Amino acid sequence: MLYYAGLTSRLGNVDAGDTVTDFLPAERERGITIQSAAITFGWNKATVNLIDTPGHADFGFEVVRSLRILDGAITVLDAVAGVEAQTEKVWAQASDLNIPKIVYINKMDRAGAGFSRTVREVVSKLRTPVALVNIPYFRDHEFKGVIDVFSKSVIQWSGDGKHVEVSPASEIGPDVAKEAQAARDALVDSLSIDEEVVDAFLEAEEDFDAVPSDLLKRALARLTQSNQIVPVLCGSSFRNIGVQPLLDSVVEYLPPPKIEAAPQNTMQALAFKVRYDPIRGPLVYVRVYTGTLKRGSTVLNTTTQTKEKTTKLLQMQADQPIDIAEIPAGSIGVLVGTKDIKTGDTLIAHPTKKDGISTLPQDIKKTKLMPIEIPEPVFVSRITPVSVADIRSMKAALDILLREDPSLNLSYDDETGQWLLAGMGELHLEIARDRLVQDLKANVEVGEIMITLKETLAGSANGSAKRESDNGSVSAVVEIEPLVEQEGYKLTDSNVYSVRHPRHPVLSNDEIAAAVGVGITPVLASGGKVGRRALFELNFSVKLDLAPELQSTDAISAAVREASLEALASTPLGQFTLLEPVMKVAITVPKTEMGTVMTDLSSNRRGHILGLGDESTASDDKFQQMASSMYAPTDHTMYLSKHEEQQAQPAVLHAHVPLRKMVGYLTSLRSITQGRGTIQMTFASFEPVESRDIDQVLTH
Repeated sequence: MLYYAGLTSRLGNVDAGDTVTDFLPAERERGITIQSAAITFGWNKATVNLIDTPGHADFGFEVVRSLRILDGAITVLDAVAGVEAQTEKVWAQASDLNIPKIVYINKMDRAGAGFSRTVREVVSKLRTPVALVNIPYFRDHEFKGVIDVFSKSVIQWSGDGKHVEVSPASEIGPDVAKEAQAARDALVDSLSIDEEVVDAFLEAEEDFDAVPSDLLKRALARLTQSNQIVPVLCGSSFRNIGVQPLLDSVVEYLPPPKIEAAPQNTMQALAFKVRYDPIRGPLVYVRVYTGTLKRGSTVLNTTTQTKEKTTKLLQMQADQPIDIAEIPAGSIGVLVGTKDIKTGDTLIAHPTKKDGISTLPQDIKKTKLMPIEIPEPVFVSRITPVSVADIRSMKAALDILLREDPSLNLSYDDETGQWLLAGMGELHLEIARDRLVQDLKANVEVGEIMITLKETLAGSANGSAKRESDNGSVSAVVEIEPLVEQEGYKLTDSNVYSVRHPRHPVLSNDEIAAAVGVGITPVLASGGKVGRRALFELNFSVKLDLAPELQSTDAISAAVREASLEALASTPLGQFTLLEPVMKVAITVPKTEMGTVMTDLSSNRRGHILGLGDESTASDDKFQQMASSMYAPTDHTMYLSKHEEQQAQPAVLHAHVPLRKMVGYLTSLRSITQGRGTIQMTFASFEPVESRDIDQVLTH
């Protein structure tokens, strides 16, 4: 896209590690996308803000935070692999946010590529009607270009991809003309859910060709933007085929930014990403929703209620910055030099005064734009400084790492004196380690990757404490119970707390509640009695008796901490339960290998089989019927595949399995299935460890 938009003079290759958007050393070395990258470019008199996101499940948070600020999405599918488990997951997330989508089926030049098979999977697995904007054109079973369905013309590319030849399908040959006609008839039929198309079709006396292409394109835009249909295109980006039509479709069918006036005409923006630059410092990526963010303005972070000045604004083209004076509504830009802004923070500014925050009403100062939920990390590594002198630089590097990637979690083990870094997967932590040591130059030792464990209580625990201070006393009574509902003030690891106290003449309710949270937090980290693992899903009910003359909240925090520790100390060991992460896994394998995989999961890995999915069944399903009856051209390259599995219908096994039993499982799966199996894992829940396994789990 950047090549055709004129932003780069060369074509990048993901496998070669030289794409513009994959600019981190680890991305270039591994040939994968790790961090999302924001790029702005022009196409057909429109400005396009493009965010390139990772495909690997370990970096799903990069996708989640990017989805929050999108107007539309391009789903890039591999024509050989088709719709994969991770595709279904991200598609569902985008659908939950009502994001209009376009599908681009890439790698059509590969042996085993199946355009029609993939289109039918889009309909049946992603559960959506589609409209074929173009279809593949083959000459002598070799992918040469696309057939534009609207105009029934064949588009062929050659050389660097900028030389394009367009010919009517009728001039190429009768078979091509027949295919183009069938595709256009099917397109009109697909768009007949739009009233304007139906009226035009009837006025033309049911002549498909007489329905104007411009009318069809307007209808496709309306249906796409209302999430009633998904345009589908194809190509081979590696061979420079099909990219320009995709860009045309982005501008033509996906919606422009929806800009609404905010209360008091304030500027409102969401920080969706932070990246550390060794020269410029933290770069905060923002999407402006209302108003204009101007250089030199003072913004209020409504999360922390702190002010920061926007001394410099940038527009990023991957890692290449361009200085700009302002970021208008609907656009993406970068703030330079901020101190405390994190992913998910909402920023507001006065519409005219550069420092007019103080004049805005209190309700506006509490505005929150689409908060970003951070998933539960399930893998952990120990981080140890090489020497005492390295502690400060290590903490600074870890602060940068966590600000860049909030899906990482850092805790401290008082007993061992080590820091624990938790992440979403093995690859996630490997990349974090490399970033910490190689890029941020932290002089640390990183331990082996382990499984995150938690502890909880089976019953209730009670404790009390009294704390004297120079300006008054505090009495605290704490009751700790298993969590039933997520009501109250939220803490880490799905813990909550509530506070009761008489109205205080000096301290506000918010100040008192915050002090209680400060007191409970270190207690959670200190863990339970089984293995001193962080406490999980508990409800702390706190009752306070505060002296009227009390001026400081420090005594409140201290009393709550002591009462909580007493409650846990008085609880018998048998009341504590060790918890381990259990994963929901979807394993796709040829049917011939399913029995072996099921036996391995249930017998060797303590897996609980949930069921089997087979895309060739469930013929009564609406989308299955739609997929089987829809028009789609012949899959020429399917017959060139050397692998039998491309013709075989795979089956999908769904199961719940303890994560500790799945470490390194992909290698085993490939061995069992001769390299033909794939797996998708997502966190399901924390479940109790069987008593016979506790010692083994704790010492692993």
